[in-house]
Amino acid sequence: MRLLSLMPAQSTAVLIFDFLITGAVFAGSLYMLLGPMAPIYMTDSRGWLQVLLAVFTVLIGLYFNQLYTTLRVASRVALVLQLSHVLGLSLVLQTLCAYMSPDLALPRRTVLLGTFLCFPALLLWRLAYSGFLWKLFGRQNIILVGNDLLAQELVHGVEDRPERGFCLIGYVGEPVPADVIAAAYLGPFEQLPALVAELKPDRVVVACSDRREGGLPLEELLTLRDRGVLIEEGARMYEVLCSRICSSEFRPAHYIFDQTMVHRPGSLALQSIYLNVMALVGMVVLIPLLLVLAIAVKISTHGGVLDSTPCVGYRGIPFQMHRFRTTRVDAGSGRVVTTRIGRMLRRTHLELLPALLNLSRGEMSLVGPRPCRPEISHELERHIPFFQQRYTLKPGLTGWGQINMSERDHPADALRSLEYDLYYLKHMSLSLDAYILLHQLRQMLSFA
Repeated sequence: MRLLSLMPAQSTAVLIFDFLITGAVFAGSLYMLLGPMAPIYMTDSRGWLQVLLAVFTVLIGLYFNQLYTTLRVASRVALVLQLSHVLGLSLVLQTLCAYMSPDLALPRRTVLLGTFLCFPALLLWRLAYSGFLWKLFGRQNIILVGNDLLAQELVHGVEDRPERGFCLIGYVGEPVPADVIAAAYLGPFEQLPALVAELKPDRVVVACSDRREGGLPLEELLTLRDRGVLIEEGARMYEVLCSRICSSEFRPAHYIFDQTMVHRPGSLALQSIYLNVMALVGMVVLIPLLLVLAIAVKISTHGGVLDSTPCVGYRGIPFQMHRFRTTRVDAGSGRVVTTRIGRMLRRTHLELLPALLNLSRGEMSLVGPRPCRPEISHELERHIPFFQQRYTLKPGLTGWGQINMSERDHPADALRSLEYDLYYLKHMSLSLDAYILLHQLRQMLSFA
């Protein structure tokens, strides 16, 4: 259940209904073809497990086609193509399961009939949700209290992440130009109780950085609290909406007194065990691929196969991070250019495979903050508070910041990266690691 909490509420609801609809379709197909023998097959031949596996293959296809990220249907043609891709992938995965263990796969006719019927069922369900249910159940109306930087970030977050299900009515406080806050101005603080009574928002979000007397409408907020109105702190809404910690609202007291932000040796030890075991197994399995890529890199470049970059590791201990060389010096211009094999390695993130050596030595983890060069790290520590807290974790090949930010965002937007790292530190768990690895796999695969 912790994994589901990482997803927006609307995405979670759609996932549950996808599971129920797909399960009903495959179970119904089994009963249609086997008739009275279906209940016996479900129990004696582990038919229920085969149905669950078939459903799981469809959910994987939906996830990899980003149908839990974009819930609104912008184009019916695009949705048809996506679902065709999903069910094609499901058939491939079920065929692989049948090849590895015939006992885990449904009968062939059931697979074909169930996959065929899943298409109209999922298509109608997604169209119904996008057209009708989204408007009825997919939104929570909010009113912002304040107009400072945090309020601006929340406005952008609501606009950029409609799948989170929040709808901004407007803000109260001092009016500002529309290019500063692209939201409706509702009135001054004094009108807040009347506005809430009239507009009936689901929650009121306080986005005022100035908490001193006069900077926060305490009397009005206490009145709403007594009426039972849900009032939420802006930093908390920012974390829910953007999946990162709000650095502008982060104070030393939060790090000192918030137990979720405390360094947890037990959690780190457990993470090191299961992630590094996975890395060692992956290194053994990928030896043939590593050899092929090493030969290809050697042919395409002059010099060594590996690039070694100095990085700051756990507790500030430096180490050398290894990756495949992806560039060469152009003989004509003398410029450094990316090779053809290097572009392929970067697109698929296979350039990082040699870093499995760093994992086996305990210098890195599969999941963690992005590795940072020492000179960049020292400069950022001077300008960004709490930047050194990211070194309470081992740097990772992938991480919460890496899957939410593109390569071009770093290190220019180091503050945003730190917000993701602090969020990961606060919520670090096996389920979050699994979510990150699955998301990274989706980015690496060509059909993602």
